[in-house]
Amino acid sequence: MMAVETVNGTRRKASKDAFRALVEGLAVCEPHLQGLKWACRYLEESYELELEYKGVKTRVDEYEDGVLVEKKFVNFIPRTREELAKYYSHYVKQVEYEALFLTANGREVRKAFLLFVKRGEPEEGLPPLIAFEVPIDLNAITARFEEELVKLKDVLASGVPPEISKDYGPFDYPCTYCKYRPRCYGT
Repeated sequence: MMAVETVNGTRRKASKDAFRALVEGLAVCEPHLQGLKWACRYLEESYELELEYKGVKTRVDEYEDGVLVEKKFVNFIPRTREELAKYYSHYVKQVEYEALFLTANGREVRKAFLLFVKRGEPEEGLPPLIAFEVPIDLNAITARFEEELVKLKDVLASGVPPEISKDYGPFDYPCTYCKYRPRCYGT
């Protein structure tokens, strides 16, 4: 069943057909389509399922009948898997971990998707909405999660930020999300 709890605590649910149409890319937010306002309103609503696994919490945007969908509203929509890996690998990892958390909480995950929606005006000739299927290898994801959880616990217990990889700059992921970035870069 799709998680449908809204911020104000009232329960709402979109139709299964509408959900599947979005996942399968059948509902595209093109300005000339009659359904534009409905589709965009649906995407902006908050449906979250909160999960916990080994003391770590996450919220899944959409889950129904074994299908996981994580929605991202972005300024740049990746066009290829290469762009997805280059710019949004952290979102892929998020979906992988959400699949792990769902499975650990007794829910089957048959398919997982990252759904990107363009903020603002669509770019000429490009769809303002695209979905990428995220392959799920639970054994590999579980092993990586366990390894990263140990590292995270060690860092938190030490109270000292970890060494900064030479691959990261102050405005690269994961530093862009870190509240301690000013300690490392003074920015």
